[in-house]
Amino acid sequence: MGSRFCHRWGKVIVTALCLLAFCPFSPAQQRENDENERLFPREEEVLYGRVPNIVVRTIDGKTQRLSDWWQQRPILLTFVFAHCAGVCYPYLNSLRDAIRQVGGLGSDYEVVVLSFAPEDAPTELRLMAEALRLSRNERPCWHFGVGEPEAMERLERAVRFWHRRIKGTNQYDHPAMLAAIKDGRVIRLLVGATVMPVRLREVVRELKGEPVLAYPLPDARMPFRCFRYDPKTGTWRPDWGLLALLTPPLLTAVFVLYVFRRSGCPRETESVRRSDKI
Repeated sequence: MGSRFCHRWGKVIVTALCLLAFCPFSPAQQRENDENERLFPREEEVLYGRVPNIVVRTIDGKTQRLSDWWQQRPILLTFVFAHCAGVCYPYLNSLRDAIRQVGGLGSDYEVVVLSFAPEDAPTELRLMAEALRLSRNERPCWHFGVGEPEAMERLERAVRFWHRRIKGTNQYDHPAMLAAIKDGRVIRLLVGATVMPVRLREVVRELKGEPVLAYPLPDARMPFRCFRYDPKTGTWRPDWGLLALLTPPLLTAVFVLYVFRRSGCPRETESVRRSDKI
């Protein structure tokens, strides 16, 4: 009886562990994860890395280095294309709106917007800046400019930004990203078509030296997480990894308790019977 019971429950435990191991994966999901890994820069590859101190020509007619900004206060650096028909303009709008909600512009950080396209001129970026409709207080803290192609390539490599021309068009394929730089080093990297205020608030806190207890790395290769971050609410919730971590010991505990209970009852009855006879 005991051996049949152990054999039956052994099958149940093995089946449950197999389902936990293989259900979250599929060939399509693996291909999607590989594609995301190829397309999106990874924050852990650039954290605390040095940024080239390149020369920038701004839309105000000035020529200065990136250090002229980051020596005063940290900067939020992003890359755009003046004639972009895709993500650039919506991304800058979301960055502007998130900054207005989070605050700290001009006191805790400033924004540097650089064109990655060699054909862009400062006059074209001026139109992009005007399209943002920045207020009088905001405009001095937003810096738009262009750099020499070779210098821009070094800067893009340092933060893992990339772009490539789309065949048959005058457009570029590229990610939308924001690099937080303090004292010439990358402190954070936000990747995505929209800048969420809760994520930007974390970046600003870290630039100010305030502790951030935990934040997710943008790694699509981690389907098993104990907790998953919801950027819309700024909260954490349990995920598959926690279930996979707790299920084996819980099943083992239940199994052991059941076996001991089943095996303990007959012995207790036998001892009671013997005592009664004596």
